[in-house]
Amino acid sequence: IAKSDEKAAIVQLKSALQKDPDHAEARLLLGQMLLATGDPNGASVELRRALDLGQPAGVVVPVLARAMVAEGRYKDLLDQYAALDLPQAAASADLRTSISLAYSGIGKKQEADAALAAALKAVPGYVPALQLQALTVASRGDPDTALQMVDKILQSHPDQATAWQLKGDLQFLGKGDGAAAVTAYRKALAIKQDLLPSHTGIITIALGNNDLNAAKAQLEELKKFFPNQAQTKYFEALLALRQHDLVNARQLAQQLLRGAPNYSRALHLAGAVEYEMGSLSQAEKYLSQTLQQAPGHRAARRLLAQTYLRSGQPAKALNTLLPAVEARVPDPDLFPLVAEAYLQNGDMKKAAEYFTRATKERGCRVQRTARHRCRRQRHDGRPRLDQRALRQQGSERRLEGSRRARAQATA
Repeated sequence: IAKSDEKAAIVQLKSALQKDPDHAEARLLLGQMLLATGDPNGASVELRRALDLGQPAGVVVPVLARAMVAEGRYKDLLDQYAALDLPQAAASADLRTSISLAYSGIGKKQEADAALAAALKAVPGYVPALQLQALTVASRGDPDTALQMVDKILQSHPDQATAWQLKGDLQFLGKGDGAAAVTAYRKALAIKQDLLPSHTGIITIALGNNDLNAAKAQLEELKKFFPNQAQTKYFEALLALRQHDLVNARQLAQQLLRGAPNYSRALHLAGAVEYEMGSLSQAEKYLSQTLQQAPGHRAARRLLAQTYLRSGQPAKALNTLLPAVEARVPDPDLFPLVAEAYLQNGDMKKAAEYFTRATKERGCRVQRTARHRCRRQRHDGRPRLDQRALRQQGSERRLEGSRRARAQATA
C-alpha cells in the first residue's frame, strides 16, 4: 500500500482475510483498494463488512458513498446517508459531495446545490467539490465559465488528474471539441495511467466519431488495467452493440447485471440490447429499472417510451413521457414521441398539438443555431456548435463522467 501498488495490496489483503475474516481494518483497506482500482461493487461489499465489524462511520461512509455513486445507486445512497451528519470536516465534505452527485443523478437540483454548498462550507477549497461546482455551471449553460474554473483548479493543482479529466469532459460536451478533450484525457492518463474515466472518455469520443477501431484500441488499453471491472465490461458490451454483435452484447450486459443488478448504466444498456433484439418485454423491464435507479436518465426514458409505442402501449408511453414534457423546464426532444403516443391512443387533437410544438422547436433550434454561429463568426471568424444542443446530447454522459471520476478520487 505504501508503494501505491494497489493490485499487490489487494492480493495481500485478501490473503490476510482468508486467515482472519473478521479483521475490520483489512476489510476497510480492501474496500478502499477495490474502489481505487475501479471495482465499486466489490468495494461496497467490503466497506459494509468493515462497518459491521466496527470501523468508524466517519472513516467508512465517505468511501462507501463514492462507491455507491460509481455503482449508480443514487436513491440507495440518499435513503441511507443523506441525513447522516459526520463531525469530521474532511469526511463531511467528502460525503456531501457524493450526496450532491446523487441528488443530481435523480434530477433534484436544489438539493444537489445545498449538499455542494455544505461540502464547501465544511472544507473551503475542497477540490472534488470545486470540480463538481464547475460541472454544475457547465450543465446550466455556461461551459466557458466552467472551463475557467477548472483552469483555476489546475493552476494550483497541476497534477490533479481528475481536474484534467473534467476539463476533457467540458471541452467535449460543452465546446464540441473532441480533439481538445482527448488531449486533456491523455494528460490525465499521463498523471494516473489507470484513471478509468479518461480511458472511457477517449472510447466515447471514438464511438461518437464512429471510429470503432480507435474505440477498440483504447478499450484494449483499458483492459490492461481493469480486465474484469464493470466499466470495462460495459464498454465491451457497448462496442459489441455498435458492431451489431447483439448476442455478445447481451451476454456481456447480463454479466454486468449479475455482478451489479442495480447499476443504472448496465440496466440501460441491457434494455437497449433487448430493444434491438426485439425482446420488448425484457427491454421494458430493464429500462423501467433504470428509471427507478436514475429518474433523470433521459436516454432511458426516451427508449422506454419507444418500447411502449413499439409494443402498442401508448398509455404507458404517455405516463413515461408526460412528467418530462410537463416539467417546469420541458424536454422538447420528447415532443414527437408524445405526439405519436397520443396518435396511437386516438387523441388526434393532442397529437396535432405536440406535432406542432415539435415542428416549432426544430425551427427555433435552426434559427438559434444560425444566429449563434453568425455571432461567433463575427466575433472571431470561427463557427461553433450550438451549446444548447450539446448540453442536451451530453447531460447524462457529463454527470456519469463526473461520478466515475469521483469514484477514482481520494478524500
